[in-house]
Amino acid sequence: MLTARMLAILLVAASLPLHAAEKVPLFDGHVHYNFNAVEIHPPEAALKWLDGAGISRAIVSSTPNDGTLKLYALDPGRFIPFLRPYRKAHDSAGWAAERQSWYRDPETLPFLEDELQRGIYRGIGEFHVNGNEVDTKVMRGVVDIAVRHDLFLLAHSDAAAIERLYAFNPGVRIIWAHTGMSEPEPTVRRLFEQHPSLIGELSYRSGIVRSGGLSPEWRELFLRYPDRFLYGSDTWVAERWPEVPALADAARSWLAELPTEVAQKIAFRNGERLFAP
Repeated sequence: MLTARMLAILLVAASLPLHAAEKVPLFDGHVHYNFNAVEIHPPEAALKWLDGAGISRAIVSSTPNDGTLKLYALDPGRFIPFLRPYRKAHDSAGWAAERQSWYRDPETLPFLEDELQRGIYRGIGEFHVNGNEVDTKVMRGVVDIAVRHDLFLLAHSDAAAIERLYAFNPGVRIIWAHTGMSEPEPTVRRLFEQHPSLIGELSYRSGIVRSGGLSPEWRELFLRYPDRFLYGSDTWVAERWPEVPALADAARSWLAELPTEVAQKIAFRNGERLFAP
C-alpha cells in the first residue's frame, strides 16, 4: 500500500512538467538485494539510497530470495517482490554456476511452486537464458507457471529467447531486462510490434544516450510505445547500491528531453499502472 508521503510525491509530480520538478519520482523496474549486498549494506541503507534517488517503488529480486524477503518485510508497500530461480548463492562461483544450469535443473519447478505459496510474488525473475538455451522442459514449465499464476517474467535474454518464450505460450507477460541490452533498435521495434505485452526495462541499455543527448532512434521508440518502458537501476553487485542516486539523476536528464506525459510514463506511471497495490 502506498504511504501518504509517496502518494503526495506522485500527485505533485504528475501536475508538473518534468523539468520543473526537483526530483520527479521514479519507479525502479530492476533492483537486487543479493547475498553480496546483504553482507555489506543493511536494509536501512538500501532505503536511504532509494530515498536519495527519489525512487518511490521498486521491483526487487535477489540471489538467494532471502534478500528480497528482507526488503519486502521492511516496506511491503514500496517493494514488489519477484521470485528468482537461483538458490545456491553463497559465493560468486556458486551464483555463476547456477545461472548457467537453472533452466535445465529438474528442481527448479518444484522450488518455484513451493515459494509461490507465500502469496507475495508478482513475477518470476530476473533470470538469465538465451535462445540457444531456452527450449527445455523447465523453461516451458516456468512459462506455464507464470501464466497460471498471472505473473510477469523478468527475462535477461536475447531476442531469440524472448521469441521462444512467447511461442511457448502467447499469454505470457514479459519484462525484458535491459530491453535486450545491446540488441539492435530494429530488433527491439520488431518484438514490440509482435508482442503487445512485452515491457522494456532500461537499465544498462546501450544506445539511449549519445554525446548530444537522447538518440533519435530511442526517442522515436519511446514516442511510439510510451506505455511499454520502465526505468531501472540494476543493483546486481553491492557496489552498485551507492550509485543509485546518480543513476537516477542521469536518467532524469534524458527523460527531460521527452514530452512530459511520455517522460512521466517511463519514470513512474507505467510501473504504478502495471503493479497497482
